[in-house]
Amino acid sequence: MKNSILLSLCILLIVGCQNTNNITKPSASIPKDAIIVRQEIENIERFQQFLNNIAESKEDRVTIVQYTIEGDPILDTLEYVGEVLKYSHDTRQDEYGEKTVTAATCTTISVKEDNEGATYTVQGCNNQNINTTILVIPK
Repeated sequence: MKNSILLSLCILLIVGCQNTNNITKPSASIPKDAIIVRQEIENIERFQQFLNNIAESKEDRVTIVQYTIEGDPILDTLEYVGEVLKYSHDTRQDEYGEKTVTAATCTTISVKEDNEGATYTVQGCNNQNINTTILVIPK
């Protein structure tokens, strides 16, 4: 009896102390070609293709998915149509977040490079209440 209680406590301790930092919850709304930001960035070439398409005035759409510590996706969607850059920041799937979609029309994407890496931001947006940082690529 004493051994079974001790065994049960050990199992609970082991299960309760597992690292959950890399949990990602499945989501049906994440496009297959999305740029995924976890500890490393997946599919970064898709973002470069998007930037090239803007430079060539080709319509395109890309989604950047960043995960919270709990594994909830936050979606940043950029869509280039004509000469218009549409941006949305979607936290509806973040269990502890605001659960909102903030949208803006912007004029350009800029990059600031330093010793830490490259930070991409949207500029010239008609909504001043948005987070303008869309992607940070560390060196």
